[in-house]
Order: sequence, then C-alpha cells, then structure tokens
Amino acid sequence: MNGNDYNIYRFNRAEFLKHCLFGCVYFIAMGMIFFNHIVLAVLSCGLVVFYIKERKHDAIKKRKEILREQFKEGMYALSSALSAGRSVEQAFVQSLEDLKLLYKEDTDIIIEWQSICYKLRMNETIESALSDFALRSDIEDIDNFTSVFVMAKRSGGNLIEIIGETSKLINEKIDIQKRNRCVDYPEAIRTENSFLHHTRDDCFFWSCVTRFSRTPLYNRSWKRDYGHCFDNVHSWWKDWQEDCHD
Repeated sequence: MNGNDYNIYRFNRAEFLKHCLFGCVYFIAMGMIFFNHIVLAVLSCGLVVFYIKERKHDAIKKRKEILREQFKEGMYALSSALSAGRSVEQAFVQSLEDLKLLYKEDTDIIIEWQSICYKLRMNETIESALSDFALRSDIEDIDNFTSVFVMAKRSGGNLIEIIGETSKLINEKIDIQKRNRCVDYPEAIRTENSFLHHTRDDCFFWSCVTRFSRTPLYNRSWKRDYGHCFDNVHSWWKDWQEDCHD
C-alpha cells in the first residue's frame, strides 16, 4: 500500500503549537473555575494531550469529507471522458487535466489521480490502483464505487452508466447529510436550553457547575484542602443523587 493513509493525520508545527496554546489556556481557565487553585489549574494542562487527540480526530474526519466531495467531481470528469469514447486508462488521464482546472496541485484528489495515472503507465491494473486508493481512504463511497467498477469492468458492464449513477448517489448523500446537520443544529440548541429537566447526566452536569462555582473544591489552605477533598466530593455526590430523584 503506497501513498497517504487518511486515517492518520500529522499536525505541522504551527497547528501543533496553536492547539497546545489554546488547550492550555482552556484547561487553566477551567481549573481556576472549578478548583480556584493555580497549582491544580496548571496541572490540569496535562489534559491537553486528549484535546490534541480529539483535534486530530476532527481533522481526519474533515479531510475525508473534503476528499469525498473532490472524488465526486472526479467521477463527473471521468464520466465525461468515457462518454467521449476514450478507454478507461485514457479517461483517467483526461479527467486529471480537468481536475487540475478545479483544484491545486497539492490537493488530495490531484495527488491520488496522479498516482493512479502513474500506476497505469507502469502497467499496473486499474483495479489494483483503485483498490489501493479505496483501502487508504477508508471512505465508504469510494470503496463501494471501486467494488462496482471492478466487477463491471471484468464483466463488461456499462462503465459510463455506473460512474454516472455513483456520482449522483454520492452527491445526494452529501446533500442529505448537510441538510441533516442544518436541521439538527437548532434542535440541539433547543435541547440544550431545556435539558436541565431531562436526564440524570444533565442534572449532574449543572449540579457540578453550580456547586463548584459557589464553593471551590480547594480552599487556600493546603492542609484543609486535601484533608476535606473527598468528603466534599462525597457530599456533593449524595446531594446530586437527591436532586435527581426529586
């Protein structure tokens, strides 16, 4: 397997420093709100490791979404080239030129299309080139297209129709997901504004926030702080259970 693994993302130096700085500021602020103790607030910066991991997960997801939309455009270009009477190999070369009019040279889809064309020049089969791309991308739409494409090419199916239908399905799927996100967003806001009365988890969250903001978990005295820490937590836990049952 050659090329980029889209399940792995490496931050550059600027991105890494930005996320580290933001994460440290965020956890220090949360530490001061909940603990009101500068030492514990600074120690909470260790949680920035999990914050960076979450940002990597988000970056991988976003990159895959962009690649899927770019792949849709590649399908349109490939279908047009096949409709003009070109062979599959020639259609990939022609569609690459069309994609270069839409995207920059360092775009993922351009890099992948160039890799496929290079493998074809090296007498590698189109099936293996597409299968490698689908495996590395780990995107359901690309994997499904590759499976159907390979079967159709081996059985002599109508590739133009298959590619056209695949492009249409991917486009419809992207539009549906975008509409769902737009619909879910106001629903999430409405739920957030009224979720205090809904679940025990919500009750626990707001109970912690109000109690921590009124009475810091640690006071200024170190001796008294650590001696009564677990007693305070235990009493808050009992109060929270009573609030939820009420």
